Parts: sequence; C-alpha cells; structure tokens
Amino acid sequence: KQWYQRRVRGYRSITSALRSISTEERWRGLYRGFLPTLLRDAPFSGFYLAVYTTIKQGAFHDQQDTLTATSLSGLVAGACAATITHPADVVKTRIQVTRAEQGRVVRRLYETEGLAVFWAGLVPRVVRRSLVSATAWLVYEEVRLNAHLFNGSP
Repeated sequence: KQWYQRRVRGYRSITSALRSISTEERWRGLYRGFLPTLLRDAPFSGFYLAVYTTIKQGAFHDQQDTLTATSLSGLVAGACAATITHPADVVKTRIQVTRAEQGRVVRRLYETEGLAVFWAGLVPRVVRRSLVSATAWLVYEEVRLNAHLFNGSP
C-alpha cells in the first residue's frame, strides 16, 4: 500500500503492485512491516477503548448516549491513541517505504534524523484518526442503540 500510494515504483494499480512485490520479494515483501503494524495497532486499540470509555462515563454521566458525548469522546480517544502510538507508526511506515530491515530502523532513524523524526507527521495523523474515531463511534453507538430496528424485536 505504501509503495502504491507514493507512486515511486510506477505501479498502475494495487493488483500490479501485489504481483510485482510478490514476484520480486515473495511473501516477505508482502508482509514487510507486519510486526511494527501489530506493535502500533494493539496499543492503539487498548488506549483508544480505555480513553473513550473513561471520557464517556466520567464526563457525561447520565448523558452518555448523546451525539455530543459520543463525538467528543471519540475525538479525544482517537487523538490520544494516535499521539501515544505515533512513533511506532513512523517506524512502520519507514520499514514499508524504504524496505529497511526491521531491527535497524529505529536506531538508524535516531542517529541520522534525531528524536524529532519520531513525531514527524503527528498533526495530520491525529486529525485523521480523531475524525475517523468519532465517526466510527457514532456509527457503532447508533447501531447499538437501534439494533432492535434491524432484527424486528421491540
């Protein structure tokens, strides 16, 4: 996905990218960055759910099922989780884009670009993750509250 988005290799489609990568690098190329992605996504999900639940229950008490409670809780949860896990996202992206060996990326980034590199691109990621999080929680909560309309029960 990263190579396709950057258009560095001249892939015309996702399918052509998959064919080329699987031919050139086999399965290793297709799963490059899997471990860093896992190390980013597992903590993200944990923080995300914990922050969402804490804010919604703590700040909105008896009004937890309102649009405002859900939206604000989702926005803050997405922003917090994205911020906490951003360094792992930077490492994951570098591994996928540069085809570097996983074990050496963190050290090389720190030595060549300094500590600030791990926070590069934070603002766009936080904005995107916050909006996506708020939207996902809104959809989830509406379906949860209105599930009876979908299954025919009162």
